[in-house]
Amino acid sequence: MPRRPSDHIDDPKALGLRLRQARLAAKLTQRALAFEGCTSAYVSRVEAGVRTPSFQVIREWSRRIGVNADWLATGQEPGAAARIQDLVVDLAQLYPEEQVDEELSEHENALIEHIGRRREELRVEESKAIQLLRQTLEGTGVSQDEIEQIVQRLLDSLRSAPSKGAVAKNRAAQ
Repeated sequence: MPRRPSDHIDDPKALGLRLRQARLAAKLTQRALAFEGCTSAYVSRVEAGVRTPSFQVIREWSRRIGVNADWLATGQEPGAAARIQDLVVDLAQLYPEEQVDEELSEHENALIEHIGRRREELRVEESKAIQLLRQTLEGTGVSQDEIEQIVQRLLDSLRSAPSKGAVAKNRAAQ
């Protein structure tokens, strides 16, 4: 009888790619992710998209790598709104409600402005890098279709990889 498709991950190949990228970003070997009941060969098969690990295994790997388990499983990070809400709950336990509301609105507005500026800066940097890549590839005789495929693969890879800041932040939290 064939197995039912798993619903705790988005796609075995995508999971494998995220696992490999996160592991390499954390400068870990496949052996470093292995543990009792999970060999380095199994890690290799998961990275190849051939095997689908349980969520418990994904959770252990995410702890060792320093990334969010949900991101590793699905490519989706908890949203900024959810993280801000968690902070509000934590602050409410420490400070009177009026003080939290005042400080939060000031900091929230500054944070929203900063995030907007940083996103725009990153879009400009990405655009420049893609333009430089296209120019470089055009000089090598690669067809326009191949250039677009390369650019799209790069963009997909960049958007699915954890940021260095996220990896460092998750490590520091451990």
